[in-house]
This record gives sequence, structure tokens and C-alpha cells, in this order.
Amino acid sequence: MGHSRGGALAILKAGEEERVKKLATWASIKSTRHFWTPQNIEEVSKNGVVYYYNGRTQQNLPLYYAYYEDVLLHPERLDVEKAIKRLAIPVLLAHGDADESIPIAFMNRLQEWQARAETLVVAGAGHTFGAYHPFSEPELPPLARLLVDKTIAFFQEW
Repeated sequence: MGHSRGGALAILKAGEEERVKKLATWASIKSTRHFWTPQNIEEVSKNGVVYYYNGRTQQNLPLYYAYYEDVLLHPERLDVEKAIKRLAIPVLLAHGDADESIPIAFMNRLQEWQARAETLVVAGAGHTFGAYHPFSEPELPPLARLLVDKTIAFFQEW
């Protein structure tokens, strides 16, 4: 299971690891090249790091040259489309219809590539489904609770 960039990583790992029996993604990106714009490539090549601004958290998150280099050196292994197409396991693709970071069209594309995938669109949910980090409340927000409950139910089904 993975969220956002972690969703793509979970897809890639599920595509090469037989022990994975089910896969769920939340607001997944559809490509490991997602963050690599021409401007980011130029900056990371020159400085070894580029900062990606997260408007939700107001943080500048680093993307290091090693990540970009991996994308270049291992295009087959890091191809999300190829990985999800070869999956023969149950897949749940969840996304909020108000995601401000990753368009719901990304989930739709993943579903096109894996037609057997179950989709869950959480109405009104943004990228974090109403949760945030660090989370210190005793109860999850309603949209996050819905997502967690549906994901647990998916993993419990056999």
C-alpha cells in the first residue's frame, strides 16, 4: 500500500514481488518521472538537489540527483505503466475528487492500465483525505476514516 509517490512505489514493488497478494494506492502518481520537469532537471543537475514546494505543508521537500539518476538508469524497472499492467492480483485505486496535488485523472489512467482494478473515489477529499502530519487527534477525520475502513475491508476480502 502506498500514498502519492508511495503509491507508484507500491505498484512497482508489487509488480516484481510474488509475496504481494493485494495492492492499494491512495492518490498515486502514475509515473516516476512526475516531478522531473525540465526546470527541475536543470537545477538538480547543477546543484545535486531541487526543492519541490508542498503548498499543503508549506515545506520545500528535497529531490536529490540520485533519485533522478535512478529514473534514468532503470527505466524498465521504474515503469509504473508496465508494472501495473502485469499485475494479476486484486488492486484498489483510491483518490479524492478534490485532490489539489495529484489529478484524479492519474487514478483513471492507472485503472485504464489495470482494468480489473477496483476504484474508490472519495467525494470531497483532497490529497490527504482530511488528515495531516503530524496527526495528534484521537479520531481520524471522516473522509480519512472512510478511506481507511474501505481499504481494510479490501485487504480482508478473499
